[in-house]
Amino acid sequence: MIKLINVSKYYKTEAGVSVGLVKANLEFNVGEFVAVVGESGSGKTTLLNVISGLDTYEDGEMYLFGEPTSHYEIEDLEKYRSTYVGFVFQNYNIIDSYTVTQNIVLALELQGYPKEKIKSRALELIERVGLTHRKNHKAAKLSGGEKQRVVIARALAKDCPIIVADEPTGNLDSKSGAEVMKLLDEVSKDKLVIVVSHNYEEVKPYATRRVKIHDGQVVEDIKIKSVPQAEEVAKPEIKNFTTKQTLKWSLMDLFSRPKRFIFLFITQLAVMLLFSLTYAGGQAIVNEIDNLNTDMWFSRNMYTENRIGVQRHDGVPISEAELNSFKSNPNVVSVAKSNMLFFDSNDYVRLAPLDSENRSVGVSGVSHNTIFSKGKGELISGKPAQAVNEVILSSDFRALFKVNEEIYLMVPGQTWDAANDKIKVKVTGFSKDKKGVLYLDERFGTPNNLGFKFFVNEVAKNSNLYINGTPNKLSYITYESVEPVDFVIPTHLVDNATVLEVKDQNKSYYNLSLTDTKYVSNNDVYEINITYNKLSEIAQIVYNDQYEIALIVNDKIDADLVISSLDNTIYQIRTLSPTVGDGMLLLKQIVSVIIFGGALLNLLFLYAILGLVIRNSMNARKKDFAIFRSIGTNEKTIGQLVIFQQILISLFAYIGLMTIVTILNIFVPASFIDFRMIGWYHYLILFILFMLFSIWLGFRFNKRIFKITVIKNLQIEEVI
Repeated sequence: MIKLINVSKYYKTEAGVSVGLVKANLEFNVGEFVAVVGESGSGKTTLLNVISGLDTYEDGEMYLFGEPTSHYEIEDLEKYRSTYVGFVFQNYNIIDSYTVTQNIVLALELQGYPKEKIKSRALELIERVGLTHRKNHKAAKLSGGEKQRVVIARALAKDCPIIVADEPTGNLDSKSGAEVMKLLDEVSKDKLVIVVSHNYEEVKPYATRRVKIHDGQVVEDIKIKSVPQAEEVAKPEIKNFTTKQTLKWSLMDLFSRPKRFIFLFITQLAVMLLFSLTYAGGQAIVNEIDNLNTDMWFSRNMYTENRIGVQRHDGVPISEAELNSFKSNPNVVSVAKSNMLFFDSNDYVRLAPLDSENRSVGVSGVSHNTIFSKGKGELISGKPAQAVNEVILSSDFRALFKVNEEIYLMVPGQTWDAANDKIKVKVTGFSKDKKGVLYLDERFGTPNNLGFKFFVNEVAKNSNLYINGTPNKLSYITYESVEPVDFVIPTHLVDNATVLEVKDQNKSYYNLSLTDTKYVSNNDVYEINITYNKLSEIAQIVYNDQYEIALIVNDKIDADLVISSLDNTIYQIRTLSPTVGDGMLLLKQIVSVIIFGGALLNLLFLYAILGLVIRNSMNARKKDFAIFRSIGTNEKTIGQLVIFQQILISLFAYIGLMTIVTILNIFVPASFIDFRMIGWYHYLILFILFMLFSIWLGFRFNKRIFKITVIKNLQIEEVI
């Protein structure tokens, strides 16, 4: 089976070259129980390591089943060892973080044992070595004798023709040592068992042959008992781990050391979170540049950065399904069925104290106060509005008004007897922003609610009255003649007017011939006027038609996110677009470059820290992976184990990051920390970068440990 011809092994040390084995000539066969004895340092273990493929040799030739091995690379030795050799070490070399059962199951799975029989076979082997009562205990909790029994059970699990044991009783008491030797004798009937021992007396009852080593030379080779001629050894069938098996053992190995896993998880999570914080902060700075040097008080309409007007390009009303889709958008706080509820067509919307309308002040924008009751809007004083007549004002109005003060809300009037239409409202709080915004209740202006006449006024400004197809500015009156009428028409137009039509850009709301129209002629008017009652009927239809709706969001960041999510080939978007000068654009570009460069340097620094942590963690597990190799795990499988673990840690850290970000976005005000400038694709890129970095470290580690022999890894003689 195994034949050595003039085999020599040398070791390089700082002092020079030392001899491990000198011109050894030996032959071993199945059925033998060989005791290799000698003083400490004589070369016993060196012989065992060469025979088992744990180490290489420099001179001579070793034949395995008639095949020379002097040309073997480390990979060839791995295949030989995984196929033919089981090990029993003095230092046990079992994986301490695994249970007794897991250590045995690992060997069985590596052997390609049938899946449905693995558990029963493992329990059978554990019972054979007398450890059933300890089957679920971690190996680190076992005594020396118990650990050695696990090693023997693992060797039996491999079911290979060669078992080598290096001082298997060296760390045991006499009773445990005798039990271990008896177990080895039991398995030697159909296997080659080679036992290295400094105490021949404990091996003597079982040995069929004695080999003595002195100063690296074989000085004695005596056959003690005759061994029956063994049948030819059949080559065991070794199967590689499937991807599913590798993933399973990666997870199990990861969680078998919870402290290590938690440390690596927290480290990667902290690195990801720190980078996200710095990047988000930088993006927030860039975003704020848009608001610098922008005079909000001279905007052409009442738009605010947290309100988006949406209508279809094809002129079709927004359907209920579309409305529900907008409502389900996580960045949308609320939806208004009509964008006219915000009086964008008015020349001004003003606020005034009750005692003096002359001290009125204009607002730069109108929005809904739902961002304070349902969204993330922040108040610096007061409380969110609840009643339909309650409003929130931007903080730049604090010098003029107070919390709980009643004031007038005014828009330009169209009636002949009033310069303004006005409604009394109550200020319940002031928002943190300083952009001159009036935040109304979402019911304000809707039919049958306070402010509906403002909505009617808005409809009038967005509609035209056509006389025989000729458009005229639509005006309305609040007085009527004795008879109920819809229109007041100048007397001189009665003969010429045949068709009256009221329509806006979307729809015709009134289209009748003069004979079918309720009207009264009047010599005192010079144009056709619609009565308020008729106009309010039209306004209610306009509100229900939903040609243009409004989406209320928290701020500009959410507005940008919502706009980017809308299909601009279907929807026309209207929102506040402040003009930024060339100087501000240049400043924005410079700051963006600085922030991007800083984020890149920060990422490289964090990568360096993470790389050091992962590398040290891998080095700490070098011996475990050497044990994997010693029991037959090939380079590919170990590489996959290492890489899968790094991917899993990165994945868990990524999930943890997204969980933290979600919680912070829900419960922490955006003024303290805001991750919204980082899109989901940024997090995905971050995860991929970290994963690739971890995989690269895994490849490097795997490549280095397979450059050296198993025995060097087990002895931790090299620094990876």
